[in-house]
Amino acid sequence: MGKKVDKSWNRRLTQTEIIFIVVLSFLSSVISIGLLEDNFDYANSSPPFSSTRLATPQAGIGRTPLAGSTVPQNIVASEGDAQVRVSWNSVSGASSYKIYRKATQGVTLSDELLGEVDAQKLFWKDTKLAMGLTSYYAVTSVTASGESAISSDDFGRVSSTEGLVWSYDGSLANSFNTVSIGNNGLRTFTSTGPFTIYDLLFSVDDSNPPTPIFNSVITSTGTHFHKVDSAKNTNVYAVIDSQYSGGTHQTTVRKYSTFAIPDWTYTFPGEFSSPSANSLDVQISDDGTKIIVYTKAFPNIRLTTFSASSGVILSEVAATPFLIGNPAAVNPFSISGDGSTATFITTNVIYFIDLMTGQQDYSTLQGTFTGGAAINFDGSRAAYGARGNQPGDMGKVYLFDRQSTIDYILRDTISLIESETQFTGLDLSDNGNRLVGAYYLGNKFGVKAWDTTTSTSTQLFNYEQTGSGNLINFALDIVLSDDPSLFALGLTGDGVGLVDQIQVFMIGQTGPLKTFATRGSIEELDFSPNGKRIIAAIRGQHYTESTLGIYGELNSYKIV
Repeated sequence: MGKKVDKSWNRRLTQTEIIFIVVLSFLSSVISIGLLEDNFDYANSSPPFSSTRLATPQAGIGRTPLAGSTVPQNIVASEGDAQVRVSWNSVSGASSYKIYRKATQGVTLSDELLGEVDAQKLFWKDTKLAMGLTSYYAVTSVTASGESAISSDDFGRVSSTEGLVWSYDGSLANSFNTVSIGNNGLRTFTSTGPFTIYDLLFSVDDSNPPTPIFNSVITSTGTHFHKVDSAKNTNVYAVIDSQYSGGTHQTTVRKYSTFAIPDWTYTFPGEFSSPSANSLDVQISDDGTKIIVYTKAFPNIRLTTFSASSGVILSEVAATPFLIGNPAAVNPFSISGDGSTATFITTNVIYFIDLMTGQQDYSTLQGTFTGGAAINFDGSRAAYGARGNQPGDMGKVYLFDRQSTIDYILRDTISLIESETQFTGLDLSDNGNRLVGAYYLGNKFGVKAWDTTTSTSTQLFNYEQTGSGNLINFALDIVLSDDPSLFALGLTGDGVGLVDQIQVFMIGQTGPLKTFATRGSIEELDFSPNGKRIIAAIRGQHYTESTLGIYGELNSYKIV
């Protein structure tokens, strides 16, 4: 006997039953989507649907990433420092990390990409956030499968009293390589190229980004080398450049005060057959009355003094031809603040020049001069850095005093204790009683300071720091403020982030008073007389990087 079939299923559904089925179907879909999302490999592909997720998971809402997830975790951004430092945990299999930024919470892959670092570097310094601002940061990892989903974000806040004041993007050129502070620390002057020259004047305390006080645009057939200077105490600025034309180079000087049109321009007769970064320079006396130009045109090194107001040549001195060697590698030329005396170094000769009478003195000493020349305000004391000529030789500083007119004698020789060290920069206080110097050895840089009031100089300060790579933490500039206990240093940096490129020191402390990271190597740096402002001309990349990279920049920093 067969079963009786119940055909009640064929009846019409009630309204209550219909609602129940719809709700059940919706809940089932939500659960399925959630399971798919949690098991989807973001590193391999894009999900086949769009979903909205919290950028910063809230307590009790966020999910725990699966083991082996490629999304970086534990994103931490610093607060209240001069620069924001962002860190994260390592991801297995990552070849690099990308850092993103946004002004508000909820960073996505479409927001500003700050940069990319290799897998060994688990932090990033935001070098472009101005004082008092807050930003949110998130990170992705890059593996063999591609870029991961973006991490949760964290906010970082920059100090409102110190740090980056403004940054001027070098879309005009691939590198800002010369800069100076003048007019009692209120103005900064720079020039950049190469095929169109831009002579630019800024206020050091402008808003971010700054608007140039003037931007003088000059067409050139190619500027290979240029330098600028500013009068310390007044509104006088000068630039020298070597312009390429017809297979040779000619040197031009332009003087500015307030407007974009130069007050005067002078082009030297004669040609440079092989100019270099150290074959020309321009410096201005502190009071702005004299502009002194240093040029090398074989067989002479020529020192020309101009009246800043009129452009008239006051004197021209040619160094003794038979002693000429190649200019030293770093900052070979310096004038006294009063504009009376100049000194420069070649491969193995030190020169002293009275700029008005043309009298000369020179000295040859052991070593090859690579560490720059420095001279005090009235020209009575000068210092020079050298490296040894033989393997194992120690770096040295030679200190000279003027005895009469242009007669200089060796006062002191300071030797470093480690072999193979090379001085790369020196500066003397106006009264000549304080000397600071920078040196390097392999992947290490160091700075020292001495009291030079006695016949044997007394070391006051010593600091060393190890970076990454060989001979790349190279001090390109070292500058004293009017306070002889405070000085600033500009470095090439190592491109890895172990050593910040700008470092400020105060004698009496054990380490840097303040440091600032930059996205490229420092080309030139200047320090305001009161020690409160730093201006840095920054390369578009580090010297260790093989590609030209992004454009350089000009940055203004405030120090408390």
